[in-house]
Amino acid sequence: MNNYKVSLYCWGNTANGEFGFGGIDEQMITTPRKQKCLDINKQYLKMKQVAAGRNHTLLLLTTNSVVKGKEDNNTSISVVTRIYSCGSNDRQQLGRTGTWRRFQVIEELNKHVAVQIACGFNHSLVLTEAGQVFAFGCNLFGQLGVIIENDDCILKPSLVKKLAHEFVVQIACGGNHSIALTNKGSLYAWGSNAFGQIGDGMKGNCVYVPTLVEHLHGVPIRCISAGGSHTCAVSYLNNLYVWGKNESGQLGLNDTRNRLKPTLQPSLSNCVCYVSCGEDHSAAITKDGGLFTWGAGTYGQLGHGKQADEMFPRRVFELMGLEVTQVSCGRCHTLAVIGSKGRLYSFGLNGSGQLGTGLSRGTELTPRKVDGPWVEMEAKEVAIRARSGPIIKVDDADVENVDNEGEWKEINENNSDSELMVVDEVLSRSTSPSPPSASSPTKGDEEIVPIVEEPDDSSQHQRVHNSSSVEIDEYNSDPDSDCENERPISNHFVSSIGGIIPGSKPRVNHIKLLTVFASKGDQSYALTTRLDEELPIIDFRNVITRNLTLFDNAILESMLVIDQDEQIPDEMLDYIETTFGSVSCWNASYVSDLVEDSSISSPRIDWESAYYGFNCLRKCVNERLSELALNVIKEQLFPCLPKACGDNGINEEILRVYLLIPLFHFFYADIKNEKQITEILSPFSRAVIKLNDNAKKSLETWWSTTDKEYFGSLIKIYKNAIVFTLKCLSDDKQKEENNEPINLPRNSTASINLKLCLDFLRLLNNVNQKTNKISYKDFYIKELHDCVDIKMDYIYWLGSKCKTGNVRHDFYFCDYPFVFDGGAKTIVLATDSLIRQQNAAENAIYRNLVFMPFAHGSAVVTGSPYFMVNVNRNNLVQCAINQLLAKHSADDYKKPLKINFENEEAIDAGQGVKKEFFLLLMKDLLDPKYGKFTEYHETNSIWFNAAETDPNELQIYELIGIVCALAIYNQVIIYLPFPLPLYKKILKKPLDLDDLSYLDPYLIRSLKEILNTSYTECEFNAVYGDLNFTISLNCYGHPQDFDLCLDGAKKQLTYSNRKEYVDLYWNFILNESVSKQFGAFNAGFTKVVETDILNLFQAEELMQLIIGQENYDWQLLEKEGTSYKEPFNVDHPTIKMFWNVFHSLSEEEKRKFLLFLTGSDRIPILGMKAINFVIQAMKVGEDHLPVAHTCFNVLDLPEKYSSEQKLRNKLLQAIEHTKGFALA
Repeated sequence: MNNYKVSLYCWGNTANGEFGFGGIDEQMITTPRKQKCLDINKQYLKMKQVAAGRNHTLLLLTTNSVVKGKEDNNTSISVVTRIYSCGSNDRQQLGRTGTWRRFQVIEELNKHVAVQIACGFNHSLVLTEAGQVFAFGCNLFGQLGVIIENDDCILKPSLVKKLAHEFVVQIACGGNHSIALTNKGSLYAWGSNAFGQIGDGMKGNCVYVPTLVEHLHGVPIRCISAGGSHTCAVSYLNNLYVWGKNESGQLGLNDTRNRLKPTLQPSLSNCVCYVSCGEDHSAAITKDGGLFTWGAGTYGQLGHGKQADEMFPRRVFELMGLEVTQVSCGRCHTLAVIGSKGRLYSFGLNGSGQLGTGLSRGTELTPRKVDGPWVEMEAKEVAIRARSGPIIKVDDADVENVDNEGEWKEINENNSDSELMVVDEVLSRSTSPSPPSASSPTKGDEEIVPIVEEPDDSSQHQRVHNSSSVEIDEYNSDPDSDCENERPISNHFVSSIGGIIPGSKPRVNHIKLLTVFASKGDQSYALTTRLDEELPIIDFRNVITRNLTLFDNAILESMLVIDQDEQIPDEMLDYIETTFGSVSCWNASYVSDLVEDSSISSPRIDWESAYYGFNCLRKCVNERLSELALNVIKEQLFPCLPKACGDNGINEEILRVYLLIPLFHFFYADIKNEKQITEILSPFSRAVIKLNDNAKKSLETWWSTTDKEYFGSLIKIYKNAIVFTLKCLSDDKQKEENNEPINLPRNSTASINLKLCLDFLRLLNNVNQKTNKISYKDFYIKELHDCVDIKMDYIYWLGSKCKTGNVRHDFYFCDYPFVFDGGAKTIVLATDSLIRQQNAAENAIYRNLVFMPFAHGSAVVTGSPYFMVNVNRNNLVQCAINQLLAKHSADDYKKPLKINFENEEAIDAGQGVKKEFFLLLMKDLLDPKYGKFTEYHETNSIWFNAAETDPNELQIYELIGIVCALAIYNQVIIYLPFPLPLYKKILKKPLDLDDLSYLDPYLIRSLKEILNTSYTECEFNAVYGDLNFTISLNCYGHPQDFDLCLDGAKKQLTYSNRKEYVDLYWNFILNESVSKQFGAFNAGFTKVVETDILNLFQAEELMQLIIGQENYDWQLLEKEGTSYKEPFNVDHPTIKMFWNVFHSLSEEEKRKFLLFLTGSDRIPILGMKAINFVIQAMKVGEDHLPVAHTCFNVLDLPEKYSSEQKLRNKLLQAIEHTKGFALA
């Protein structure tokens, strides 16, 4: 049990007995005076808090009482508190009858354990350990929260019943209003609302019962304060919220407009630790100990050196460099404490001596040190003055009788040289909880020469110490004694921190400052204790005795020891219900103390601690703990998740809960039933989706800062939920023996769940598109092929877009193309192409029918339902130019393509003739003899010729663009050895330096070497000093120089401009030099293919769509990609021989077979199954070669072979003589 004593010092206006000194004549006290009239020593009570209104004072005293059991003789410790009051009682604000001018206990509160007191102008509140609030005094404005008819004042402390269902942890009183904070983070306010200080969005009417400040829902409030008619709250993430009266700028919002709802103070975001409100001014302490003040400054209460209001927070310049640890605002004055120094400053109105400077007039416009009886910290010198005689100073150099370990030896009392000694090791210690401040001294620091009075016999010698000093007055500083004549024994030693030096007997009675309070009027108070007590100066930045119930890893760890069948303690149940059910508790938990860049939005989550805490819950043996937490989350948390921030004046910190919930193990557990999706994942995604735009933007920014594991797990969770739902629906269809595609009823649970999950994934995809945290392929849901008819989904989706009406209620997967893999997108593109071809053909037929009556009996029609191209093999390029570049309507290109080779009978019934056309045409167009492209042999790729800019020659590029688009439109794979950057340009994706590696990997290494940071400027200039801003490109087989910028040949490459050089270099190759050539290519490409449909694809997918892919799976081709016509089947001897032979071929021979069968050695983006390989029998002998019908991917085989070797020889002979195309 701690027996330390705390003393109270008071100064200021005492006209109404506010200090409890009794019937003194003084109307004011101008220097700190000790309160000695309160007889509490025998009760072992110590003062804990002071609160004061306009003209009354409350004291909270507490102690620990030892109670012995009658039967088992065991002892227990119970807390006892007493509330004392004095001062004016004209509004019954003392809570008792009797004398006003002396402190007397409020008997009605003796049966309660009080933890906090607060005073308004004329009313008082008391908070108990049980979380109850008692009120008494003036109730004219409803500030007591107690409804009693025809009674404007209440003498007896009365329970605020409206808060009885809550557990209140903090209270504060404004002038005529009150506020209370609960352990769940709910803030209640009541009383006068003349200026909107209640925060309910209205003003004028008084609020007579505690009303929830709904605007702060979810904000993790750490501390609260109330002024005359304004209110402030500080969050756990160091944000300040203000509301109410603002006529003097006391809200710090750079205007004088009152606020009816809590509003974020922007300039102090993420840095405020504590706030205090005066009547019309405010003050805040920041994390680094800075003191900011704003509001009314008529009396200098802002400390800025002038008598003027400040509408914006401004730092008190005179205290810069010092760490302010306490601030308290009075009516028109302010107190500030420098904890590391043990020093008190005051400024503002001093008409009643409330500044403690010894004066009782005027004002102090800047902070002035209050010279109280307390010592200052960090002193290394003790100046000791005898009761009569000179000052004795002890010097380090003269320290004696200290051994090597720093232990004190026995002192000879007769040796006056050794009566007083100081040890550097001891003197260098500090009792301050804050680290020493590296500040420059303020005004008056150099004049501080603290004194210790000693008996006359100790004044014979002088010892000089060469550093700063500390004041000690042993006769007048005992906090526990009223005896002025108590003489200490002379043979003892003192350290600057107040510790008793080993070997000394008496106590040292000098004191130190603990905390200060300013009243709602013109009074000031300070609590002190002996310097040798291990009780630090309070730091308001860190000490909040009662606050929200947070996620505590120690408590979560304790859950691990509760066995499966063990009863869960009631306090544990209450803890789970409070923390897991409160948005504010989630948001206040696991706050990182790391200092981060304030310009970057951050949730400030201590991820390591958060993961550990939730992992403890996952490992609990008693499953009821997790189940209880889950039920609380579902029933209490999800319905209350925040919906907005930003525009409503609330900081994004309320969104932290959205990052923490997914750490709960039920969130990412394997999905076993639909209930898990409906009750956990869907409500969470619904809440996220309903966030306003600012909140979504903030949440997306935070997601972008998370690690890949966290981000990827979110995607995996919701993908699994979608797949589970789809498989359930698919299974239901199979049970019904219904082969129709999945049709989702509009309001079915499955439809709702799927839409919510996909909407959530869309948000994550938006983040990934900006940050590339993971591969876009991680969003693909491959199971869509098996569970959803993508073709019909697209058709219905197109139809829904044509419906009239403002709102579409139907659900379509095509609204979420990011979950489509390349195969699914190809199905969509093929379906779109088919629809457009049919529409174009039908339009042509319709026009024929319309205009036929006007043909005067002739059989001439106005248009063909096909896009007919007639070409000659001997003049293929010119024929293509004449027909494909001729003037065609947009519909013509979208008709089904028909190729006719002149003087040939082949009918383009399938893909074969078209394949051959594209093969031969692309071979000619890409022929190096035309010089249209530059070859890059290292990558087997080509790029546009930078020198080919003649307008007449650009039509070749346009033709190639048309051909590429027609190939896509007609689902034909072509040979086009362009690298990936081309497809990124088609999709309007930005390029960068790394894209150059697809053309020339050696060149990009050279460019990156130029950017190497290991070079010094001299080294760089020595290596690259002969280069200028030009580039040499191979054009028509010869190098040609180009300027990278204006007069590039005259601009030298230097260390300082090397990044500019590299950026210009790669951009010239990929963009600037080929802008006209690519422009022509793209113009032709977009004549055929709608750009909207192309936006479904990533660049890699578009590339595979045009030229195919090389992801060969020959086993899959046999098992799932091949069918047979009678008499062949999978068990036929010839078929078995064929596959044995095929799998024995080399990889190159297999690719040649693919070329022989399909006309291309690459496979469609849909994979091997999309080849649709068919084998049919020929009634011929085994000497006939196998025949391939490339139009239909059909292979004709003789029905019988005598041996596998015979089949092998004939097959190899056939594929070696094929004609087709292949990539190098």
